[in-house]
Amino acid sequence: SYIETYKVPEGILGVGPISLKGVILSNLGEYQKSAQAYIKAANWDKNNSTTPYNLLSAARSYMKAGQLADAQKLVGEVMDKYPETQYMTEAEKMNGYLSASAMN
Repeated sequence: SYIETYKVPEGILGVGPISLKGVILSNLGEYQKSAQAYIKAANWDKNNSTTPYNLLSAARSYMKAGQLADAQKLVGEVMDKYPETQYMTEAEKMNGYLSASAMN
C-alpha cells in the first residue's frame, strides 16, 4: 500500500505521516502495530509536543491491545521526561486508570 512505501521526510515533517499510520492501524484494530507506529513517530524527532502526544497515543493502543504494562511504561516516560507537557493531565488520568487496573 502507499502508506507502506511512502518515503517519510526527515525531521519534524516526518512525524505526521508516521503518526497517521498509527491512527490508520488503530482504526483497523491492529493495536500492537498501531502502538509501534506511534512509538516510531515519538522517536522520529523528539520534542516537547509531538513526542509525549505520540507516546500517549501508543499507550492508548497498548491499552486496547490489553498490554497494560507496556502502556504504563509509556505513560511513566511521559510523566518523567516531559513534566511540562500540555498532555500531563491526560497522562495523569491514564496513570490512575492503569494503576487501578493493576490492583485488580
